[in-house]
Amino acid sequence: MAGPLTARVRARPNFRKHAAKNPLQRWLLGRFYREVVALVGEAAADRPDPLVIDVGAGEAFIARHLNLGRVRYVGLDPDPAAAAFAVGQFGVAYVIGDGTRLPFRTGAADLVLCLEVLEHLPDPDAALAELCRVGRRLVLSVPHQPWFALANLARGKNLRRLGDDPDHRHCWTAGRFLGWAGRRLTVEAVRFPFPWLVLLGRPRNG
Repeated sequence: MAGPLTARVRARPNFRKHAAKNPLQRWLLGRFYREVVALVGEAAADRPDPLVIDVGAGEAFIARHLNLGRVRYVGLDPDPAAAAFAVGQFGVAYVIGDGTRLPFRTGAADLVLCLEVLEHLPDPDAALAELCRVGRRLVLSVPHQPWFALANLARGKNLRRLGDDPDHRHCWTAGRFLGWAGRRLTVEAVRFPFPWLVLLGRPRNG
């Protein structure tokens, strides 16, 4: 890998997930990204050079799957080590920043991605408000409970927590997540690549 693969990057759960050799895990991630990329294509179909801002981008593994010649991709994350890896590995533009205080003007992005981030945040409401401020459309994903926990149990992970991830502050069923997101978004499409939930929406103020 061309990006600086530091001990800090290796220790990140997101990096470990994407570096896993388990064929089932890799297949599930592939399905997840196919659904995300399909929604990106749907959202950006009418834009000749769409700006896509990926909030909580981490190591920007989504860049493996996007057509970077078709979109202007910018990653954002508070972790400089993840940013350095992403820039070195994928050659993407990147900003160090906080998802609840985005350094972009209102309506700057044709599309904002926020993938596997909201469940970690102490204040997902503040983050969603900022995503809606900056993005004309949003693609969001979260672990789909209870299926995410059951998938963990099936592989012997987090048994004492009944499969719940200790890093997740929030656990959403489909109904709860769509209800929560629907307070700020008009939900246009929903996909269920097991064990995740992915939605495409348009801010109600947009």
